[in-house]
Amino acid sequence: MTTPTSSPEDPKKAAADATAGRSDKVKCIPVYFYQPGRRLFHAWVTMAHEPGTLARILNALPVPTINLFHLTASDGSHNGLSIAHLYAEADSKTTPQELGALLHKLPGVIEAHVEEGIDGLLIDTSYPLRITRGLQAVVFDRKQLAGMVDEVREKFGSGGAVLLYDQGLALGRESWNEFLKLVGRPFAVQHLSYLGNWHSARGMGRMEVLDFSLERAVDRVRVTDSFECIGHTAPIPYSQLLRGLIAGLLSTLWDSPVTCRETRCIAMGEPACEFEIERISAEPVNEILPG
Repeated sequence: MTTPTSSPEDPKKAAADATAGRSDKVKCIPVYFYQPGRRLFHAWVTMAHEPGTLARILNALPVPTINLFHLTASDGSHNGLSIAHLYAEADSKTTPQELGALLHKLPGVIEAHVEEGIDGLLIDTSYPLRITRGLQAVVFDRKQLAGMVDEVREKFGSGGAVLLYDQGLALGRESWNEFLKLVGRPFAVQHLSYLGNWHSARGMGRMEVLDFSLERAVDRVRVTDSFECIGHTAPIPYSQLLRGLIAGLLSTLWDSPVTCRETRCIAMGEPACEFEIERISAEPVNEILPG
């Protein structure tokens, strides 16, 4: 007996080869899709938060007349209802009304709506946007956010650096306060190395806790792929918004003011940014470096 092998044209093998050795877990946040000359549908389905409901919806899609290419679903554990968003290419005959009626008949489906894009352009009309537990979100792409940060630096110089740090400090405190209300401080302290993923979940870069000690009141944090520093060259550490954000997170966790010093920086040619955070007995010290 011979073991079948994939041919060079095998799309599964090609995809596996293309991603071999990569650890990225890319997550697409749908804002729009553009496929000229094709009919694109967006279906949003309110469904019971019960085992098997989403599977029934997916199995009911009439292949190949409806070709699903993207899917998201909301967390419905808090109220018993979830919303699934399906993005699909349709053939020339299927109408949004037909697909909506098909989905609405399924067990566990409360409501189903379908809208069609225009000339291959489908803009996601979902609103408001919400982060996991219901906080409303606003989406900027990384280039836009980095551009706003750069403009503050260019227009206000060292004053802009102070402003960015203080904004990061406030953001870190507010965000972490909300998180601590959910999991509690003892849990956060025990699992801090894992909770560093909070940072990457928001697209700001990959955060890794290198060292943490409540007794010594010292913490070391590494951030790779920092949106603030990528693409910049500087003779001194460049992070301000990110540095303030980390200070805000740790000052909230420790329930104490902190200093946060950047010891390595991508803008200085290092592979990652690294920070040393230390608890102090006075208000947080804003050690602003010119840049």
